[in-house]
Amino acid sequence: DSDADIHTGKTSVTTLDPGENDPSWDMGIKQDVYRIGDLFWIDDDNDGVYDLGEETIPNATVELLDEDGKVIETTKTDADGRYHFYVPAGTYKVHFHIPQDMLDDQYDFVKVRKPGNDTNKALPSGIAESAVEVGPGIASENLTLDAAVQCACANIKSDGADALGILSMLLMLLASLSLGSFYKPKYGMMHAKEE
Repeated sequence: DSDADIHTGKTSVTTLDPGENDPSWDMGIKQDVYRIGDLFWIDDDNDGVYDLGEETIPNATVELLDEDGKVIETTKTDADGRYHFYVPAGTYKVHFHIPQDMLDDQYDFVKVRKPGNDTNKALPSGIAESAVEVGPGIASENLTLDAAVQCACANIKSDGADALGILSMLLMLLASLSLGSFYKPKYGMMHAKEE
């Protein structure tokens, strides 16, 4: 219940009688805050874009960095793999950390970054390459700071059939060529007898 004028910071004039006490005069101030975020997920198709149904990563550490790369705040992703920082106007980066159990399972950051600044597109290496700015006349929020991981085993699983098929063909071709260079007919070629 701030009593001060929002432009001047002054209250209206009040008169007190001798000995009177009036503790109801208040003034509140605030700092405008802005939001940045927001998603960390497992990218099944390794395309750097979040697709409906792909698993998100809860309880992962995300650090907020200033424009010089100094960590100024840390948070965890929620049950849906989302995180947000509420910040004053300024320039920021974020740094994602893959949970240790996923590192043990050979998960690594997806390296694909689609053009543009749309939401749900992964940051290669889990850290913003360039800072984002929020503030008056710039943006009230920036929800483009996402990251995705994929397991090395997923690459083998998704590419394995094609890779094995190509390898098999190459080996068969190599074997055919090798056999052809060493094989000599037992009786040679037959020629028709000239009359």
